[in-house]
Amino acid sequence: MALGKIKADTLEHSTAGSVGTQYVVNGTAKAWIHHNDGASTYGSFGSSSLTDNGTGDYSFTMSNAMSGATDYVASVTSGGTGGAAGDDTYAGIGDSTPTTTVLKHYVRDSGGSRKDSEFTTVLITGDLA
Repeated sequence: MALGKIKADTLEHSTAGSVGTQYVVNGTAKAWIHHNDGASTYGSFGSSSLTDNGTGDYSFTMSNAMSGATDYVASVTSGGTGGAAGDDTYAGIGDSTPTTTVLKHYVRDSGGSRKDSEFTTVLITGDLA
């Protein structure tokens, strides 16, 4: 199957106006995943897989490589399980250096211990390879 290109300076929606293509290329998420303690995925984009490495420890594999292992921004957020007291969680980049396709991330409780969380979201922005 031959691949082709579509070249345009702007994209226009029939009712919502237009946007510059450079904004679309540079300003949108390249990958994201929303998961439940690594056991199930609520939704994703640009995702190849999610690995549960243990309690509160996950590896998100992107289906397209980023331009460099440290040339992208990752945002990781997490929510507790049902909003009960003591379920406050925070999330961040894992204990290893990211690669162009894999971002390790973790979730911890307010005491610093790793825990599984009902809602964890990873958002990747930056340049694709």
